[in-house]
Amino acid sequence: QAILDQRVALYEAARQSQPLRWKGATRNWTRIHTVHLNPDQDDDQDAITTARNQERKAA
Repeated sequence: QAILDQRVALYEAARQSQPLRWKGATRNWTRIHTVHLNPDQDDDQDAITTARNQERKAA
């Protein structure tokens, strides 16, 4: 969390020193507690299997 807080301070300092370079909002530096690799892969596989089964029935 300390590193993320330092990044927020750095971006705010840079934005204040060169306001013309910053048109929009800065990056969201809030901490993410849980990270998943391919979180919806299982859902996609179920959808693909269902679609294939429906294609077979139609044929």
